[in-house]
Amino acid sequence: MRLADGRTVKTAVTSRVVEAVASAHQRVAAPVERDTMVELVSMDGSPFRVTASEPAVFGALPLEPSTGATLTLTRDLWLSAGRPRAVLLTIEHPVVKHMVVRLAEPPPDDPESRPQTPSRRDPWRPSEGEMR
Repeated sequence: MRLADGRTVKTAVTSRVVEAVASAHQRVAAPVERDTMVELVSMDGSPFRVTASEPAVFGALPLEPSTGATLTLTRDLWLSAGRPRAVLLTIEHPVVKHMVVRLAEPPPDDPESRPQTPSRRDPWRPSEGEMR
C-alpha cells in the first residue's frame, strides 16, 4: 500500500476460516465393511437441517433442525454410488447452504473398496503393443 507521502507499507494479513457447520472428524471413514456414522456440529450455535446429499449415500435424514446431527453413511448405498470419496450435503442454515464430507482412503489391502480411476493415457499416443 502506498501512503500519501509516497512511502510504501507492506503488511501481512493472516486469517482462519471457521465453518458454520462442520464434521466432527476431518475425514470420515469410508464404509468399507459396515455403515459409518457422520457427526455434524453447528459451530455458530445456529440450528441446521441436512435436506439432501449427492450422491444419496445416507440413510434417513433428520427432519427437525438442530445444532448437531448424526447421519448414517450406508455401506450398500455407498457401494452402489461407485464408492465416492466425497459427498455434497445440502443444508438449511442461516449462513451455509452446502458442505462437503470427505471420506478417508480405504485400506490399501482391500482392492475391492478402492474407487476405480479412469485411465490417464493420452488417446493420441499409441499404447504398448499398438501399431505406430
